[in-house]
Amino acid sequence: YYDSLFNFIQSSPLSTNILNGNTNAEDIWATAGNIYILDGVNKQVYRSNGPGRISSVSRPLRNSSGQGLNPLTGMAIIGNHLLVLDKNSKAIYRYDLTAAFSGTANYNALQKITLNTQNANSEALSYDPVTNAFYVLDNGSTKAVFRYPITSLTSTGISVGTSVRSRPILSNTGTALNQITG
Repeated sequence: YYDSLFNFIQSSPLSTNILNGNTNAEDIWATAGNIYILDGVNKQVYRSNGPGRISSVSRPLRNSSGQGLNPLTGMAIIGNHLLVLDKNSKAIYRYDLTAAFSGTANYNALQKITLNTQNANSEALSYDPVTNAFYVLDNGSTKAVFRYPITSLTSTGISVGTSVRSRPILSNTGTALNQITG
């Protein structure tokens, strides 16, 4: 944890004391009031409202048809939309953030956003409010980032336009990268 000037406050190891047994942290997302940690294996999100504590755990997340998700490798939050990246399904699933933290029963996705077929090795998800787009890292043979512009964002769904793939991502010396995850 850091303050708004990036001064160190405290470190909280991902341990059984902090995350109720979660040792599968795949991604993290920060909002003005909370830190969210994605458990990619158990398909839940942990919410922290302060250093060293977890205030709540989401309901187990499922795909839009109620089936289990594959390894989750990324997460983003836009307003009250919780988005998770399902690597094997090659899709982003959308949930209502408030509903995800209400109750204990499985929670089915409200929407499935299918990735470009060339984005087959998705590893990380990000959102940029300046460009109003999702970015999905691809860890295939040609390391690249896919941009998915948001054409409509309402309380009932997200529409994306045509994706665009970046040039290959290389090292500072121009050589190919091996494994990239975020």
